[in-house]
Amino acid sequence: MKKIQVMLCLLLVTGSSAYAQRFLKNMASRAENAATNKAGNAVEKTVNQGADEILNGPKKKEEPAAQKSTGTSEDKSTPATKSAYTPVQAYSKFDFVAGEQVLIADDFSQDAIGEFAMHWNTNNKGEVVAMKDNTKWLKLAQAGTYTSPNSKMLPENFTMEFDMILDMQTKGYLFPEMTFTLFNSGAESPTGNTVFKKLHDNKAVQLNFFLGQGNNTRSTLATYAKHYETFKSAVQTVKVLEDNYGKPVHFAISVQKTRFRMWINEQKVYDMPKIIDDQFNQLAIAISSSNYKEDELGFYISNFKLATGYPDVRNKLLTEGKFSTTGITFDVNSDVIKPSSLGVIKEIGTALQSDPSVKIRITGHTDSDGAKATNEVLSKKRAEAVKKALADIHGIAQDRITTEGKGAAVPVAENTTSEGKAKNRRVEFEKL
Repeated sequence: MKKIQVMLCLLLVTGSSAYAQRFLKNMASRAENAATNKAGNAVEKTVNQGADEILNGPKKKEEPAAQKSTGTSEDKSTPATKSAYTPVQAYSKFDFVAGEQVLIADDFSQDAIGEFAMHWNTNNKGEVVAMKDNTKWLKLAQAGTYTSPNSKMLPENFTMEFDMILDMQTKGYLFPEMTFTLFNSGAESPTGNTVFKKLHDNKAVQLNFFLGQGNNTRSTLATYAKHYETFKSAVQTVKVLEDNYGKPVHFAISVQKTRFRMWINEQKVYDMPKIIDDQFNQLAIAISSSNYKEDELGFYISNFKLATGYPDVRNKLLTEGKFSTTGITFDVNSDVIKPSSLGVIKEIGTALQSDPSVKIRITGHTDSDGAKATNEVLSKKRAEAVKKALADIHGIAQDRITTEGKGAAVPVAENTTSEGKAKNRRVEFEKL
């Protein structure tokens, strides 16, 4: 403290007021960061424990996050044991609806543990790791940018979804910044190495996440045209991220011509009606550098899905008589509906509410992984779970709905690729 007082006196005596002001500002910032870190340390133990359990399972002994064994996100070698659906009220107003036609799906099930994902690209490094539930995730490195598999121009209407785990364990430094950039690569190949330095060469929408703790996580949205920033949103608080450090969080993006929307779990973070004025062909995910070592933080991504179109659920179900969707998804090897599916279920419920005379049949389908009998049982249970969700959340009488499960008996695509399997894991609704 005495040293600081002496330095301040010398600064004032020498008349370098500008430098003195900058010095005082830096000292105030350091004091504020120290206070934040002190408050954050109170919850650090809980956050770390939660992250360990997600990445490593319940802690009995020291184990690495990644296992040197393979697995798939749809491993159905044993029957489902979890209960059928428990309503998640926090998602009751969730209105994201996935696109009708799956263009790309990647859960890294085809990738080798310890290797980089074959369909992605980076200017740094990364590796596929397996979690305790046999799901696979791509671990991202700091100071790295990662581009997704799509190589064609995206349509005017599309949806993009992925899950992330942010394993943030504070050591007193600022966390790295995370950015998502939808961009048009122009004459450059969207999957080539040259795009890493040219994300803003043409049109782009960039989402910036300044990760923190203590209700201090912030986000902004900006648009670019030929290197220049053309729009920047107000700063938003996204506490949903820091509330879920160490847990999977679901990101969902919907583009409908000029309209851009994004959700994180149940929270709608952005809804911009006239922000898009061009088409994109690539997504880039970037992690900035920081004072943290690689083993002190973890950024993981999985279950990437790109789909096109916006389904007219009411028309398809009530007029055409049939609606099929891959937008209703379930926990691995179970009939527990993922909360991010409730936007689609809400559309179904609204359609059925509009005509109480309509009765429907719900049919569950799986991919070909696992035993035939197991898939049939699982698909039936999943159809029952959707029926229960419609009754519990939207008040649809259960006697209006019958269910069946066909397992992998009626595929609509090959079961040899991640995209094909994603198309086959579907729920169909048929008017009776």
